[in-house]
Amino acid sequence: MLVFRKEMSKHPVIFLSLKNVEGLDFQAAKYQMIEIIAKEAKRFAYLKQSDRLDIDDKSAYASLIRLEDGRYEMRDEALYASLQTLSELLYKHHCRKTVILIDEYDVPLDERFFGIINYATN
Repeated sequence: MLVFRKEMSKHPVIFLSLKNVEGLDFQAAKYQMIEIIAKEAKRFAYLKQSDRLDIDDKSAYASLIRLEDGRYEMRDEALYASLQTLSELLYKHHCRKTVILIDEYDVPLDERFFGIINYATN
C-alpha cells in the first residue's frame, strides 16, 4: 500500500464531481459542466508560467479558465476536449500521466432520466 501511495503522489490528479450538475435545461447543465471544468483547471494555475508549455499550450489552458463578466466562457470545441486538453497539459508539465477521477458521474443522467419520468407522470 505504501508503494502505491508513493507512486500515486507523483502524478497530477484531475478531480471532477458531477453531483451538482442537474436540471432539465441543456444550456444550464452545459454551463455547470463548463464551471466545474474551469474551476478544476484553475487549480493548476502554475501551467500559465510553465517553461515546458509553449504559447499554443498556454493559449489552450487560457481557453479553459476564461472569465467574461463573472461567468466562465468556453467554446463548445474546447469544452468537448477539455479533459483531454487539461490532461495533456499536465503531462507536458510534469512528464507523468494524469489521473482523472470523476465522482457522481451518473447524477446528470439520473436527473435527466427521472426528470423526464416525473414530467410525463404529472
